[in-house]
Amino acid sequence: KEDSKKNTVEISVKDSGIGIPSDKINTVFEAFVQTSDDTARKYGGTGLGLSIVQKLLVLMEGTISVESEFGIGTTFTAIIPFKKNTKQDMRNSLKYLKSLKDNEENKEEIKVLKILLAEDNFINQLLAQTVLMQFNYEVTTFENGVLALEAIKSNTFDIVLMDLMMPEMDGYEASIGIRALGDEEKSKIPIIAVSADVTNSVITKCKNIGINDYISKPFDSKGLKYKILNLIKR
Repeated sequence: KEDSKKNTVEISVKDSGIGIPSDKINTVFEAFVQTSDDTARKYGGTGLGLSIVQKLLVLMEGTISVESEFGIGTTFTAIIPFKKNTKQDMRNSLKYLKSLKDNEENKEEIKVLKILLAEDNFINQLLAQTVLMQFNYEVTTFENGVLALEAIKSNTFDIVLMDLMMPEMDGYEASIGIRALGDEEKSKIPIIAVSADVTNSVITKCKNIGINDYISKPFDSKGLKYKILNLIKR
Protein backbone atom coordinates (compact mmCIF):
# COMPACT_ATOMS: atom_id res chain seq x y z
CA LYS A 1 0.00 0.00 0.00
CA GLU A 2 1.27 3.48 -0.87
CA ASP A 3 0.37 7.05 0.02
CA SER A 4 2.12 10.42 -0.24
CA LYS A 5 4.24 9.88 2.88
CA LYS A 6 5.03 6.16 3.04
CA ASN A 7 4.94 2.72 1.49
CA THR A 8 3.43 0.03 3.70
CA VAL A 9 4.39 -3.63 3.33
CA GLU A 10 2.30 -6.44 4.77
CA ILE A 11 3.95 -9.84 5.30
CA SER A 12 2.09 -12.95 6.46
CA VAL A 13 3.70 -16.21 7.57
CA LYS A 14 1.43 -19.24 7.92
CA ASP A 15 2.22 -22.67 9.29
CA SER A 16 0.36 -25.93 9.80
CA GLY A 17 1.82 -26.60 13.23
CA ILE A 18 0.31 -27.27 16.62
CA GLY A 19 -1.49 -23.93 16.80
CA ILE A 20 -2.04 -21.77 19.87
CA PRO A 21 -4.85 -22.28 22.40
CA SER A 22 -7.27 -19.32 22.57
CA ASP A 23 -6.41 -18.64 26.22
CA LYS A 24 -2.68 -18.33 25.33
CA ILE A 25 -2.82 -16.27 22.16
CA ASN A 26 -2.60 -12.92 23.97
CA THR A 27 0.64 -13.93 25.70
CA VAL A 28 2.75 -15.24 22.80
CA PHE A 29 4.71 -11.99 22.42
CA GLU A 30 5.76 -11.97 26.08
CA ALA A 31 9.32 -13.02 26.90
CA PHE A 32 9.88 -16.65 27.99
CA VAL A 33 6.29 -17.69 27.26
CA GLN A 34 5.57 -21.11 25.73
CA THR A 35 2.09 -22.43 24.96
CA SER A 36 2.57 -25.40 27.30
CA ASP A 37 5.13 -26.81 29.70
CA ASP A 38 6.45 -29.37 27.22
CA THR A 39 6.64 -27.10 24.14
CA ALA A 40 10.32 -26.27 24.62
CA ARG A 41 11.14 -29.94 25.28
CA LYS A 42 9.38 -31.12 22.11
CA TYR A 43 10.14 -28.28 19.70
CA GLY A 44 13.02 -26.26 21.22
CA GLY A 45 13.25 -22.54 21.76
CA THR A 46 13.44 -20.26 24.77
CA GLY A 47 10.26 -18.24 24.30
CA LEU A 48 12.22 -15.13 23.26
CA GLY A 49 11.87 -15.16 19.47
CA LEU A 50 8.44 -13.54 19.11
CA SER A 51 9.22 -10.96 21.79
CA ILE A 52 12.38 -9.95 19.91
CA VAL A 53 10.55 -9.82 16.55
CA GLN A 54 7.91 -7.54 18.07
CA LYS A 55 10.60 -5.23 19.46
CA LEU A 56 12.24 -5.03 16.03
CA LEU A 57 8.94 -4.10 14.42
CA VAL A 58 8.24 -1.45 17.05
CA LEU A 59 11.63 0.09 16.28
CA MET A 60 10.55 0.19 12.63
CA GLU A 61 7.19 1.72 13.68
CA GLY A 62 5.40 -1.41 12.51
CA THR A 63 3.04 -3.94 14.07
CA ILE A 64 2.61 -7.72 14.28
CA SER A 65 -0.57 -9.69 14.91
CA VAL A 66 -1.44 -13.37 15.23
CA GLU A 67 -4.38 -15.60 14.32
CA SER A 68 -4.42 -19.26 15.26
CA GLU A 69 -6.59 -22.35 15.45
CA PHE A 70 -5.40 -24.93 17.93
CA GLY A 71 -4.26 -28.12 16.24
CA ILE A 72 -4.47 -26.63 12.75
CA GLY A 73 -1.98 -23.78 12.44
CA THR A 74 -1.03 -20.18 13.00
CA THR A 75 -0.68 -17.05 10.87
CA PHE A 76 1.52 -14.11 11.89
CA THR A 77 1.06 -10.83 10.01
CA ALA A 78 3.62 -8.02 10.12
CA ILE A 79 2.85 -4.52 8.81
CA ILE A 80 5.91 -2.37 8.17
CA PRO A 81 5.81 1.27 7.03
CA PHE A 82 8.68 2.76 5.01
CA LYS A 83 8.74 6.55 4.98
CA LYS A 84 9.39 8.37 1.73
CA ASN A 85 12.04 11.05 1.47
CA THR A 86 10.30 14.30 0.59
CA LYS A 87 11.80 17.47 -0.80
CA GLN A 88 11.39 19.04 2.62
CA ASP A 89 13.34 16.14 4.18
CA MET A 90 16.18 16.82 1.73
CA ARG A 91 16.11 20.56 2.48
CA ASN A 92 16.21 19.86 6.22
CA SER A 93 19.13 17.46 5.75
CA LEU A 94 21.07 20.05 3.75
CA LYS A 95 20.40 22.69 6.42
CA TYR A 96 21.62 20.28 9.09
CA LEU A 97 24.82 19.48 7.18
CA LYS A 98 25.46 23.19 6.61
CA SER A 99 25.01 23.92 10.32
CA LEU A 100 27.57 21.23 11.16
CA LYS A 101 30.04 22.77 8.72
CA ASP A 102 29.45 26.32 9.97
CA ASN A 103 30.01 25.30 13.59
CA GLU A 104 32.72 22.71 13.03
CA GLU A 105 35.45 24.68 14.77
CA ASN A 106 33.33 25.41 17.84
CA LYS A 107 31.78 22.00 18.36
CA GLU A 108 33.26 19.10 20.25
CA GLU A 109 33.94 16.13 18.00
CA ILE A 110 31.38 13.37 18.45
CA LYS A 111 33.09 10.00 18.73
CA VAL A 112 31.46 7.06 16.99
CA LEU A 113 31.69 4.18 19.44
CA LYS A 114 33.05 0.90 18.07
CA ILE A 115 31.17 -2.00 19.60
CA LEU A 116 32.01 -5.70 19.41
CA LEU A 117 28.89 -7.85 19.61
CA ALA A 118 29.47 -11.52 20.45
CA GLU A 119 26.19 -13.31 19.70
CA ASP A 120 25.41 -16.57 17.88
CA ASN A 121 21.68 -16.10 17.30
CA PHE A 122 20.85 -14.26 14.06
CA ILE A 123 17.62 -12.68 15.36
CA ASN A 124 19.41 -11.41 18.46
CA GLN A 125 22.19 -10.05 16.25
CA LEU A 126 19.66 -8.21 14.12
CA LEU A 127 17.89 -6.72 17.13
CA ALA A 128 21.12 -5.51 18.74
CA GLN A 129 22.44 -4.09 15.47
CA THR A 130 19.17 -2.27 14.80
CA VAL A 131 19.17 -0.73 18.28
CA LEU A 132 22.85 0.23 18.30
CA MET A 133 22.94 1.66 14.78
CA GLN A 134 20.14 4.09 15.62
CA PHE A 135 22.56 5.57 18.18
CA ASN A 136 25.18 5.91 15.40
CA TYR A 137 27.37 3.19 16.92
CA GLU A 138 29.61 1.05 14.71
CA VAL A 139 28.82 -2.62 15.37
CA THR A 140 30.98 -5.62 14.45
CA THR A 141 29.39 -9.01 15.12
CA PHE A 142 31.02 -12.38 15.86
CA GLU A 143 29.12 -15.62 16.40
CA ASN A 144 31.25 -17.17 19.14
CA GLY A 145 33.79 -16.36 21.82
CA VAL A 146 36.77 -17.65 19.84
CA LEU A 147 36.19 -15.20 17.00
CA ALA A 148 35.42 -12.36 19.41
CA LEU A 149 38.62 -12.89 21.39
CA GLU A 150 40.76 -13.01 18.23
CA ALA A 151 39.09 -9.83 16.95
CA ILE A 152 39.94 -7.96 20.14
CA LYS A 153 43.57 -9.03 19.86
CA SER A 154 43.92 -7.51 16.40
CA ASN A 155 41.44 -4.60 16.45
CA THR A 156 40.38 -1.71 18.64
CA PHE A 157 36.91 -1.57 20.19
CA ASP A 158 35.37 0.71 22.80
CA ILE A 159 33.12 -1.87 24.45
CA VAL A 160 32.03 -5.51 24.19
CA LEU A 161 28.48 -6.88 24.34
CA MET A 162 28.98 -10.52 25.29
CA ASP A 163 26.34 -13.22 24.97
CA LEU A 164 27.03 -15.77 27.69
CA MET A 165 25.81 -18.91 25.89
CA MET A 166 27.63 -19.48 22.57
CA PRO A 167 29.18 -22.45 20.73
CA GLU A 168 32.96 -23.03 20.49
CA MET A 169 33.68 -20.70 23.42
CA ASP A 170 31.00 -19.19 25.66
CA GLY A 171 30.91 -15.65 26.98
CA TYR A 172 32.43 -16.53 30.33
CA GLU A 173 35.52 -18.11 28.76
CA ALA A 174 35.87 -15.29 26.22
CA SER A 175 35.67 -12.66 28.98
CA ILE A 176 38.33 -14.48 31.02
CA GLY A 177 40.50 -14.55 27.88
CA ILE A 178 40.06 -10.81 27.36
CA ARG A 179 41.02 -10.00 30.95
CA ALA A 180 44.15 -12.17 30.55
CA LEU A 181 45.46 -10.36 27.46
CA GLY A 182 48.99 -8.99 27.70
CA ASP A 183 47.92 -5.65 26.22
CA GLU A 184 46.74 -3.68 29.27
CA GLU A 185 44.41 -1.41 27.31
CA LYS A 186 42.70 -4.31 25.53
CA SER A 187 42.45 -6.36 28.72
CA LYS A 188 40.50 -3.55 30.42
CA ILE A 189 37.91 -3.05 27.68
CA PRO A 190 34.41 -2.73 29.26
CA ILE A 191 32.26 -5.86 28.88
CA ILE A 192 28.48 -6.03 29.22
CA ALA A 193 27.04 -9.54 29.53
CA VAL A 194 23.83 -10.09 27.53
CA SER A 195 21.81 -13.07 28.71
CA ALA A 196 18.28 -14.40 28.97
CA ASP A 197 19.25 -15.86 32.35
CA VAL A 198 20.14 -13.00 34.68
CA THR A 199 19.95 -14.75 38.05
CA ASN A 200 21.96 -13.93 41.16
CA SER A 201 24.37 -16.78 40.45
CA VAL A 202 24.97 -15.51 36.90
CA ILE A 203 25.51 -11.95 38.14
CA THR A 204 27.99 -13.16 40.77
CA LYS A 205 29.90 -15.25 38.22
CA CYS A 206 30.07 -12.29 35.85
CA LYS A 207 31.48 -10.02 38.52
CA ASN A 208 34.03 -12.61 39.62
CA ILE A 209 35.56 -12.89 36.14
CA GLY A 210 35.66 -9.17 35.51
CA ILE A 211 32.52 -8.51 33.47
CA ASN A 212 31.55 -4.90 34.18
CA ASP A 213 27.78 -5.01 33.79
CA TYR A 214 24.93 -7.14 32.48
CA ILE A 215 21.58 -6.75 30.73
CA SER A 216 18.80 -9.26 30.16
CA LYS A 217 17.27 -10.36 26.86
CA PRO A 218 15.20 -8.94 25.34
CA PHE A 219 16.77 -5.65 26.36
CA ASP A 220 15.41 -2.12 26.49
CA SER A 221 17.22 0.15 24.00
CA LYS A 222 17.47 3.13 26.34
CA GLY A 223 18.68 0.91 29.17
CA LEU A 224 21.39 -0.58 26.96
CA LYS A 225 22.54 2.86 25.78
CA TYR A 226 22.71 4.07 29.39
CA LYS A 227 24.87 1.12 30.42
CA ILE A 228 27.21 1.61 27.44
CA LEU A 229 27.71 5.33 28.05
CA ASN A 230 28.10 4.80 31.79
CA LEU A 231 31.02 2.41 31.22
CA ILE A 232 32.64 4.49 28.46
CA LYS A 233 32.70 7.61 30.66
CA ARG A 234 34.49 5.89 33.54
